[in-house]
Amino acid sequence: MPVTPPPQWWPPPSPSAAAAQSSASPDENLPVRYDPCALSPRRYRAFATRAIAKGDTVVTEHALAAIILKSQYHNQKGCAFCLASLPSSSSSYVMCAECSNVYYCSTKCREQHAGTHTLTCAESTDSSDPTRAFHDASASHDPIALAAECLAAALANSGGGGQQASQLSNLQPWQPWPDVSAQRANTKKRRRRAAERLWDALEESYASLRFALNYAKNVPLAALPEDARTFACAVLACEANAIPVLSRATSSASASANDTTVAKAKAMGIPDSARRARALVALAERKNNDDRTVGTCCVEAMAVFPTIGRASHSCVPNVQLEAHAGAAPGQPPYAALVALRDIVEGEELTLNYSTIAGSDAESRQADVRSRFFRCANDDGGGDMNHPMWTCTCARCAFDAFGVEAEAAVDIPFALALQEEARYADSEAVLDAWLAVHRGSSKPRDTLIAEHALGVCKLLQGLWDDAHSTWRDASKRYPDHVNPNIDKQLRKDVAFSYWLQSGDSSEQLPYRRVPVPIQPGSLAPPDVFCTIRPALTSEECTRIIDLAEARAAQGNGWTTARHYSVPTTDLPLDSIPEALSIFNAAMKRSINAMLLEQFPQLVNGRTRVAVHDAFVVRYDEHRNALPEHTDESEVSLTIALNDAAVGGGTYFPSTASTVPFDGTVVRPDVGHVVSFAGGTTRHAGEPVSRGVRYIIAAFLYFSKNLV
Repeated sequence: MPVTPPPQWWPPPSPSAAAAQSSASPDENLPVRYDPCALSPRRYRAFATRAIAKGDTVVTEHALAAIILKSQYHNQKGCAFCLASLPSSSSSYVMCAECSNVYYCSTKCREQHAGTHTLTCAESTDSSDPTRAFHDASASHDPIALAAECLAAALANSGGGGQQASQLSNLQPWQPWPDVSAQRANTKKRRRRAAERLWDALEESYASLRFALNYAKNVPLAALPEDARTFACAVLACEANAIPVLSRATSSASASANDTTVAKAKAMGIPDSARRARALVALAERKNNDDRTVGTCCVEAMAVFPTIGRASHSCVPNVQLEAHAGAAPGQPPYAALVALRDIVEGEELTLNYSTIAGSDAESRQADVRSRFFRCANDDGGGDMNHPMWTCTCARCAFDAFGVEAEAAVDIPFALALQEEARYADSEAVLDAWLAVHRGSSKPRDTLIAEHALGVCKLLQGLWDDAHSTWRDASKRYPDHVNPNIDKQLRKDVAFSYWLQSGDSSEQLPYRRVPVPIQPGSLAPPDVFCTIRPALTSEECTRIIDLAEARAAQGNGWTTARHYSVPTTDLPLDSIPEALSIFNAAMKRSINAMLLEQFPQLVNGRTRVAVHDAFVVRYDEHRNALPEHTDESEVSLTIALNDAAVGGGTYFPSTASTVPFDGTVVRPDVGHVVSFAGGTTRHAGEPVSRGVRYIIAAFLYFSKNLV
């Protein structure tokens, strides 16, 4: 009887042998090219073959293999094939008919996984069963099970499966598994014992697996690796490259959990109509001890994607790898590379393989070396470092030498520092970059840097300096336009009328809104509501009509302008008549009222300026906002109608540990609610019926009149 040739799944080819295939992406239509590089953590470098916009998906790939973690086997929450959350009712999912230990969300998933699972299915509970012996031996180390899943997938798909499994070549560590006996000479006792225990588990696991596949599953021995060292190399690769997978929650499970949460809120005396949105937000934000989302939106699983993650490492990455459960029953898990910023053609794509928060360059490099560069010392022992590899990214250069390092003076790095709230560091990097390039032949990049520099100043409370930076940049390059700077300068012109205190023609009475505070706190948050309306009901109705007409003429209501807290709105300066009504009210009474309400913020700056203002539309479909602070010194809202049920601004209490125990302000038509938006946390109450309209404005105090 002829022996089936073994699938070429391991050992992987060397980078030089793979060079002919790696110069092009797996699909010529994809905007990425992979080039071999021996010193890269993934042995490749990826480059964009065309421009890619921020947020775009660069490439997607289905998982080579995926497993539910061993810790979940007795409380399995996810489908063993697509990794989606299982339905809440056990009658809605199916299990393996042989072992009854593996569950699927549908018969489609069970059928798709049958060929692979058959090879690792423990049909008997008897410990003498070789397959059961493998599962028992590998129970302490999930990458062993994942490597076995890779091997089973290759065997289940002979020919094409062998080719598929050979993609693990992209995951190979630098050398095969280090020799444990040689390792004893240069490792600590605890580490040596851990290595020995792991090696014993590997040998026992692979011996059981090899015997089970040959004896119980009729797989020819010639199709399997001969010894545990080759299998161990695959385990190392899976350990280094496997990533967690987010599941898609089933609607029934989600609805059940949501109803449970709302029921608890009611039991605490929290009205359903006023608290439902925050209850659901709280449910979604619950986390376990490992900081992984639990409940209806995550399954503890991991998968291997051999091609998509070939990109090299950078501590300032421009793409991120996102893994998800199958999009539908019967479809395998998949991963996508998503652009974190705009990428130009020819730019290298980089991923972060370490932990950035709270780390330094040395610890990050050691982390990457230990994960990917397991090589042999001169004496044959195993070492967790690779002296040939160092990270040369802007972050590591900045940590070592500050802005004196040329590599650290980089706009993407400055933007990354902004996202980490390191505004002073970001400003220093941008100042150093502009000192070299301001006035050069790079107006596009210079304007990007000038806008980012203004944002840094704004987020440090230097509002006048921020707006001055943008005005100066626009004057310096009159023939070039940066959309963000141009949009802000147009707003400055639209709202450039403010008067000083005492110049208003009306005095607008107001009251302080009580918000419960923690005993011992210095003062309650400054939240005020007018006693008399600032706008008439006719003016409010007119603004609503104008906004709806503007939305019908243009692209409609949008959520694109505010990324972190997306309101459904229209910019007020895009509706000229509504802008005129708002400006008149500010000049007539609101300006003087704000100067009187917030003397601690004024500090000699006697003019009120608008950073942004917009008309917001809330309904039962787009109706609630999570707790947040604003990009402002003072924020205000003006109610435009009272036809909706629900809605309003919620100010959480610091005096109670009971969730949702705070103050909701729902003013009458034309009334103003004002508060220190940059420091006072607040949320948008859900609208349960009807449509609610408001004007929201972000303001600051200024010494200058634009």
